[in-house]
Amino acid sequence: MKSLFKNVFTLIFLIAFTISATPLKNNSIYGTWKLVSGRHSGVPAPDFMSDRIQYFKNDQTFQSVITSSNRSKVISNQGNFYLINDSTVVTYHRDRLGTLDKIANTYNFQIKNDTLHFYGYFLRRLPTNPHSLMEVYIDEFWEKVKISGQD
Repeated sequence: MKSLFKNVFTLIFLIAFTISATPLKNNSIYGTWKLVSGRHSGVPAPDFMSDRIQYFKNDQTFQSVITSSNRSKVISNQGNFYLINDSTVVTYHRDRLGTLDKIANTYNFQIKNDTLHFYGYFLRRLPTNPHSLMEVYIDEFWEKVKISGQD
């Protein structure tokens, strides 16, 4: 019974949240961003993330691509996003098979000129126990870039 109540409450919350999250089409977060620096829970982001590009697309999807050491491109993160206002975004991540996660993450952001400061908490599933979640604080700076054929 407790699980049913939790699932119904979560479903109602997600529906109300999604309906209230009207896309802000003129927000400057849309486009292509390159990671300049980042910290995850106070620790510098791993070196392999240094060549990372983030796309925030007009269809309310996002995708993060890392260029590996052998120059191949790997999708590291993807999903849907909703702008709550001019400085708050909620993301729903998709796994490698494209299945939308049941967890939403809320981030704050500030944009000055062509610099995006992206910060907040996300929940990461523990590899040793996928039913357990760990809170990770990210604090990242991105630079807007123009890539031929992209936004």
